[in-house]
Amino acid sequence: MKRQITALLIFATTLCVLIGSCSNKIPEVVSVFGVKLDKSSMGLAVGESRKLTATVEPKNATDKGVSWESDNDPVAKVDQDGNVTGISKGGAKITVTTDDGGHKATCDVGVVEIPVEKVTLDHDKIELKVDSPYQFSWTIVPDGASIKEVKFSSSNENLVRCAIEPLGLIYPLTAGVATITVTTVGTDKDGKQCKAECEVTVNKILIEYFSLYNMI
Repeated sequence: MKRQITALLIFATTLCVLIGSCSNKIPEVVSVFGVKLDKSSMGLAVGESRKLTATVEPKNATDKGVSWESDNDPVAKVDQDGNVTGISKGGAKITVTTDDGGHKATCDVGVVEIPVEKVTLDHDKIELKVDSPYQFSWTIVPDGASIKEVKFSSSNENLVRCAIEPLGLIYPLTAGVATITVTTVGTDKDGKQCKAECEVTVNKILIEYFSLYNMI
């Protein structure tokens, strides 16, 4: 009987020790020993964005957090997800740094401008009625040009006025002929802005018809 009691006490003590050791066990911390990027160099056009992917080593590292930075934000910016955007022509170095250990990897980024070749309008001549607005459409070539903004102007704002918003909308005000010009903000390879023109005619007969109609 004493042997049985002794055996039970030993078993219970051992069980308590095991349970205690399990409940107090500290999770193993796996330290970071490096980081890699999927690209060591990358080219971008102004306005273009591409993603860099960082791989923290080892794969089972406890803390895989990283931070991103650019050494030249006016040329290329990077967000904290690794998305790099070209801002202006030039070079920049993108660096990723691990939160654990401060390990680094870099990517050299070159940003170029793709020049405009030409701009076209949907019409080169058009006839309109007074107080009948028209919305132009335009095309920038090439489609991947870095700067796609344009400006519209009229040779006679008293006859045909260009709206500020939306861009490309015109208002015929009185009879006559005016030239609408679209000009690119970006330049071609020679540094010159590209232009396209449309001759807008506001028909006098239509204006007289509307004047008589309004008098009735």
